[in-house]
Amino acid sequence: MSKLSPKTGKLKMSWRKKLLFASLATLFGITLLEGFATWFAVGSDLVKNWKQPIQVGVLSEERHCEYDKEFGWANKPGTVIADFYGPGQTISINSQGFRGLENYDEKPDAYRLICLGDSFTLGYGVDDRETFPFQLQQNLKLGTEVVNMGQGGYSVGQSYLWLKRSAPELNPDLVVCVFIVEDFHRLNTTRTGNGFATPQFEVENGSILLKNVPVPKKLPTGAALPQNLAISESLTNHSTLAKGIAKIVATEEMDADDYALFVGLHLLRETSRICDELNCPMVVALTPTLPELFDPAASLKYQQYSDSLKSFLSTEEIPFHDLRPAFQDLDSDTIFLDEKFHHYSEAGNRVVADALVSWLPYVVSNFSSAVKTESQ
Repeated sequence: MSKLSPKTGKLKMSWRKKLLFASLATLFGITLLEGFATWFAVGSDLVKNWKQPIQVGVLSEERHCEYDKEFGWANKPGTVIADFYGPGQTISINSQGFRGLENYDEKPDAYRLICLGDSFTLGYGVDDRETFPFQLQQNLKLGTEVVNMGQGGYSVGQSYLWLKRSAPELNPDLVVCVFIVEDFHRLNTTRTGNGFATPQFEVENGSILLKNVPVPKKLPTGAALPQNLAISESLTNHSTLAKGIAKIVATEEMDADDYALFVGLHLLRETSRICDELNCPMVVALTPTLPELFDPAASLKYQQYSDSLKSFLSTEEIPFHDLRPAFQDLDSDTIFLDEKFHHYSEAGNRVVADALVSWLPYVVSNFSSAVKTESQ
């Protein structure tokens, strides 16, 4: 992967300018050197795409979420759906929009911990009492509160925006970010599979710029998802010159995945600044999905992200924990659910909760005072 600079947000040249240059050069090369054969192949690809467009589907989040002009979608406060994920698997959203029934009002003596993340933090597929934020709270003393700020499909950027909105009201004592690699990849998307649009983030002069807000409304079920890259992808696939130019550009700037990580690291820095303003420590954990434990290519990509996060966060003095070792040598049939996305089962969520409660006392001052002793 490209080497990332944790302290600067400058690229050698604007990626938009490079993209424009590459596109113009590609078109010129196609016309002069590759003739009409390439155009015919490109046209055939586009006809196929238009004849079989990707359709907006329906995901379970829609039943407990609504449009949000900043995040794209957010939980509907006060929602309770019994048997949501199956018999006995209830999802509850409190009046503040967080998973669970408890509301978090100002309590001067409470130690409040926020778990920030995506559907793995939300606890997709399991009951309210089986999520790792809930199980984490069971390991802590009475009076300690664990707020579940996980949301299905959220990127690192959406999690940052949610914390920015809610943290002043919650006034947390600790923020625990639990992400998967996909949360960084999602920074490249503009629409989800079920039609929700997403905010966009760019880095300019070391600062995060928020784009595409207010976020466009959700597309109706059955509508065709926009395929903005269909032409450019087809040109690259069929054009020898385009492939050559792409290689040249790739040596001078980051590819899409690297740039998403680059933006994601800056978002983590901005997230830590929110915590600093509240005098609240922040930690980051990376947790694995099923393919990242058993598929060599996915495992390698995971390790690259883990190494990049460890390097960057150490310079920012933000504690980082790779949770993959906690999952290795465990039976995948018991820790992952048998569903499309293979989220954690109750047992898998317990692995995360146990790993966090074992690690946090070593990196967060005074956290050990919140952990139950054997006699409690």
